[in-house]
Amino acid sequence: MKIRIQNCNNIDLGEIEIKENTLNIKHAINGTGKSTIAKAIAASVNDYKNKSKELDQLRPYKLRADKEATPVVEGCETVQNFLNFR
Repeated sequence: MKIRIQNCNNIDLGEIEIKENTLNIKHAINGTGKSTIAKAIAASVNDYKNKSKELDQLRPYKLRADKEATPVVEGCETVQNFLNFR
């Protein structure tokens, strides 16, 4: 499953691929956006299930004044459960 993330913290635009029904481990050096990716996916799943606005909390500071530039996560609309271990 390909997931597209846009305007989330330090991620302007990015894509990540995860395998469904499998433990996915992502590793990289500090500051590359691993936690932001996990938070964005979790917020997107929660927003869809609970009709909440968690994803809005990941709006980058540089775009706070721009109401059109909202955080977007596409590709995980069918995700039912998401666990994040840090």
